[in-house]
Amino acid sequence: LFLFLFFFFLFFYLFFFIGISVMAQPTHWADIQEKAFTRWVNNHLEERGRSIVDFKNDWRDGLNLIHLLEIITFPKTIPKYNKHPRIPIQKSENLNIALDFLKNEGIKLVNIGAEDIEKGSVKLTLGLIWTIIYHYQICKGLSGDDLDFAKAKKFIIRMGS
Repeated sequence: LFLFLFFFFLFFYLFFFIGISVMAQPTHWADIQEKAFTRWVNNHLEERGRSIVDFKNDWRDGLNLIHLLEIITFPKTIPKYNKHPRIPIQKSENLNIALDFLKNEGIKLVNIGAEDIEKGSVKLTLGLIWTIIYHYQICKGLSGDDLDFAKAKKFIIRMGS
C-alpha cells in the first residue's frame, strides 16, 4: 500500500506540478488526472461495493461523494441524506450535504458548488477530488504548521527517497 501511494503521489507530482510526461503518447492533463483520480476513488469505494465508471456522471446524485467522505473520514458520518435520490432537488441536496461536510471539516472549497457537479463539470470535479486527496491523504502525514502546499510537495518527494 505504501509503495502504491508513493508512486501515486509521485505520478501526480510529475504530471500535475512539474508537467513532465513519461507517457508514450501525449494525453490531455485532464484525461490523466481523471484516470488516476478514478482509480484512487474506486480503491476506496470498493469497500461499499460502489465505483466510478463515468467520471462526469457518477457524481451527480451525491451518493458516491457521500460514501467516499464517510469512508475516508471514518468514524465520522454524513448527516441524514437521501439514499435513493430520484429527482434533481434530492440529488442537489445530497451534493450540498457533502460539500457542507467538507466545509465543516475546514476544507476551503473555491469556485465549486452542487450545480457544477450536477452539470458534470469534469474540471471542477477533478479539482474537488484533488482537494479531498490533498487534505485526507497527503496532509494526513503532516500536522500543524506543516500543512502548507509547498511542504506537502516536499513530503511527497521525501517519501520517494
